[in-house]
Amino acid sequence: MRTAPIAALALLCSAASAHAQVLDFEGTTFDGAVGAPVGAYYAGVGGPNYGITFSPNAVFLCLNTPTVDCSATSRGGRGNPASQYTGMIYESGGQVVVDHAAGFTDGFSMFYTLPYGQPASVNVYGGFGGTGALLGSVTLAQTGLGTPPPCYGAVGIYCPFDPAAVAFAGTAHSVVVAGPDAEIAFDDLTFGSLTPGVTAPEPSTFGLLAAGAAGVLALARRRTQDRRAR
Repeated sequence: MRTAPIAALALLCSAASAHAQVLDFEGTTFDGAVGAPVGAYYAGVGGPNYGITFSPNAVFLCLNTPTVDCSATSRGGRGNPASQYTGMIYESGGQVVVDHAAGFTDGFSMFYTLPYGQPASVNVYGGFGGTGALLGSVTLAQTGLGTPPPCYGAVGIYCPFDPAAVAFAGTAHSVVVAGPDAEIAFDDLTFGSLTPGVTAPEPSTFGLLAAGAAGVLALARRRTQDRRAR
């Protein structure tokens, strides 16, 4: 009878330790606006090993800040200030593919800028390389065209960045962003959360788990009371 409360507590502890993964693209260097391919940077080749890889066309992008004017792109003061210096872009291929070796659940989110409003989408798949079941999808809306709040740089057209999120059921292993080449920039790709840049579990997840744990505990108490009544 003690196992049920212990299991409920273990469930909550497990959720508390299941943090989302955020790729902020910081810590790289540039010769001009565009840097090296992202590639396997987040699979331990130059960066942390999250088991996350990018298609060859994904490259790091220098973002404008109050002290740096390096491109036509700026976060516009949104999101984590520590993540405003570098983002990502693809310049060919019509899409970028991100593979996640371990898989992720619950949601995918990011910041992006799409000032000219061409058709673009984010698609989450169960298999690698954009294969398997399509678990979730969202169309990217047009963002601002160099409008405040504040768009740094002399030519801050690709600004500000807006959030986008895809909720889904199941375990995903890849994300495909499709749209015009060199017209979408990204930052804070977040695996396992519907809020870009947030590494803690979703508040709704805690609520559901707490409700489930309460149900398990109530059932255990009723069974104990029934046995005592006999």
